[in-house]
Amino acid sequence: MSSKPVKVAVAGAGQLGLPIVKALLAANHPVLVLSRSTPKDLPKSDLLSVAQVDYTSKTSIEPHLKDVHTLVSTLGSLAIDAQGPLIDAAYAAGVSRVIPSEFGCDTHHHLAATLPVYAGKVAVQKQVEALAAKSEGKFSWTIIHNNAFLDSGLTNGFIANVPEKKLVRYDGGDVPFAATRLGVIADAIVGVLSNLGATKNKSLKIQDVRTTQNEILEILGGKDGWEIEEFDTKKDREDGFKELQEKGKDANFGKIMLGQIRGAAFAEGWGADFGERAPDNELVGIKEMGKGEWEEYVRSFAK
Repeated sequence: MSSKPVKVAVAGAGQLGLPIVKALLAANHPVLVLSRSTPKDLPKSDLLSVAQVDYTSKTSIEPHLKDVHTLVSTLGSLAIDAQGPLIDAAYAAGVSRVIPSEFGCDTHHHLAATLPVYAGKVAVQKQVEALAAKSEGKFSWTIIHNNAFLDSGLTNGFIANVPEKKLVRYDGGDVPFAATRLGVIADAIVGVLSNLGATKNKSLKIQDVRTTQNEILEILGGKDGWEIEEFDTKKDREDGFKELQEKGKDANFGKIMLGQIRGAAFAEGWGADFGERAPDNELVGIKEMGKGEWEEYVRSFAK
């Protein structure tokens, strides 16, 4: 899968932004990194440039996007509201395609979309849809859902903490969920640029693997020696809503929001399971791991 190189602006160069920058450069796309401060660890390339911007200011961003074809936002959850001015600036500057920071759970799912933690992302969906509708075909969007991040998820405890043999087990651990490596998400971005027509104004689902937490335990030799905390996603969600109602601004928002993300990523019926084969892997030119590759990958995190 190949395409004519186009200039791409990447907002943010952190955990996900950096792999995306590297993948775009490897595919010979000129890249402009937008950042509040000077990013660290960027690769050296004649195709790479950097602009410091204020994400809350459309006028700060717009001049840098005049010759950009595609904007990719990788802004994190705490900065998700800053996507509004960023996308407005892209539209005003004549950017053709925007890929918002929707990476993660399927926020187009009818249940996940109702969770307060995703209100900002749902607002962005409505924003890009409205801009595309009034642009007469000049502006379009692509959204990529990959559910859980696989790389960090196997070390930070979101899926499991494999090195420390610790597990927060969601709803018994047998509910299938999708998970994807950061580098594969980056490759999917390149794939979108190679298939602009078929990905226009589309929400895509991709994955490296469909697995369960208990399958991961089995690959690692069973639960012996593991510290396991059982987590009921339904109870946590209900308790969180109750706390919000009773305590208002004094509620523990961090804990409640994390619980909602966990529920969307791992609970049955909330959009976490993309099926045996993710519907859009082929469209963007990526492949799921085979059984042997997957098992070897999981074991690589064990001490």
